[in-house]
Amino acid sequence: MDDKVQYPAAKDLWGEENKTRPLSVAELERRRRILFPTDLIDEEFKKIREKLIGVILHFQPDVKAICVEMVKKSCLYESVKQEICQIFDSLYAIMQSTHHLNLRTFEFYLSKLKNVFDLLSELDIPPESAKMVNKKVILDCFSSAVDFKANVLPPEDETARINYEIDRENRLRSLKQYIETGELQKDLLQEEISDFINEELLDFVPAEDPYKLLKTGYYLYPQSWCEERISEILNKIENNEYPLSVYIEIIQVLLLMESIGFDTKYLDKAVKQMLANIASTNNPKSLNRRFVFYEGTPAIVCRAKQIISEIEEAIAQRNNTTRALSIEEALQQPDWAAQLLSLTGEKNRLSTGALISNTDSEVWIALLKTASPETINKFREWLSFVYSDDDISFEKKADIVILQKVSDGLNPNEFSDLIVKKSLQWLKGDIEKICAYYQ
Repeated sequence: MDDKVQYPAAKDLWGEENKTRPLSVAELERRRRILFPTDLIDEEFKKIREKLIGVILHFQPDVKAICVEMVKKSCLYESVKQEICQIFDSLYAIMQSTHHLNLRTFEFYLSKLKNVFDLLSELDIPPESAKMVNKKVILDCFSSAVDFKANVLPPEDETARINYEIDRENRLRSLKQYIETGELQKDLLQEEISDFINEELLDFVPAEDPYKLLKTGYYLYPQSWCEERISEILNKIENNEYPLSVYIEIIQVLLLMESIGFDTKYLDKAVKQMLANIASTNNPKSLNRRFVFYEGTPAIVCRAKQIISEIEEAIAQRNNTTRALSIEEALQQPDWAAQLLSLTGEKNRLSTGALISNTDSEVWIALLKTASPETINKFREWLSFVYSDDDISFEKKADIVILQKVSDGLNPNEFSDLIVKKSLQWLKGDIEKICAYYQ
């Protein structure tokens, strides 16, 4: 425009014509009037200026629709695309709960998922379990991707933190590792999926089971029918016919009956027998506390929390006893560090809960003082897995006292062998980091 418009010089503004000095507001206004000379044009310019200056424009894309379109245009198998679209509401709920409606994260997730399903096609997965496995992989892969990209941290609230830990303990660790490091271990993924399938089949309870009938139809039948179902439930618990994973739902149903007015003796008897069953179970898994009955009167809520705490304590105690016995047996072997890796290392993934809280710290100290550098290194490897900084659980806090005593009982400077001395220094550093994680 400057090439076509000749602005008259205005010496009166500066005292002289000076093309190197910045234009003043008055000069800008003068030039504007040359370009917009009429009153009509002058008014139009003011409207344009008012709309453009100081206005912040907000654009909120339809993330849900865009993500679905991204899935459809991805390189995933058509069957996988359909499964993602079918459960996309669950993925979107994760994005909302973490305040991470990020399209780049979703794009990153799809690229990772493509490689995972390419590998899944090579694994031994029963056809009848394929859909269940696909859903598990789709959800776990996305949850890990959001955690990684959004840097999701544990909540401060105790109940929310428990749910946070349970949720992550139930995920496939191989997928989390792949999301964060790019390394996807075929053998580990196969083993995790096989375990997942076995657990799902073990935990399966048919729809005609008395506790499910009571849960879904108690309000359709008279009291006598409900009491018959409760008696059947109690008989099945006494015969240890329920997997521990459904105990929480049974407690929930019986609490519901109690809140209506049914006798408290039913739930008391059920809990007593559950505790007896737990005491005879090897490596019982922690209950999922997300579905605890926390509704109703304050008394019912308090009773629910008390029962769940009692059962969780029994599970933890049983695991501690079982693992302590197994670890003590491993410590009696010449290759004790290798035995620990085999017993509770990555292959068997028995790392949930306390492991050494019931062992003697002096035994560990004596073994480490006579250990070779290779044995010390294997022990460090074991520690790094079972006390991983990205898999912190409250149950393992009981082990910290023993670990601290072990560290305090070792003095690397007492050893003349330089490699042993350095290995023990590294070990003490590892233990200090672990203790700091759990503080």
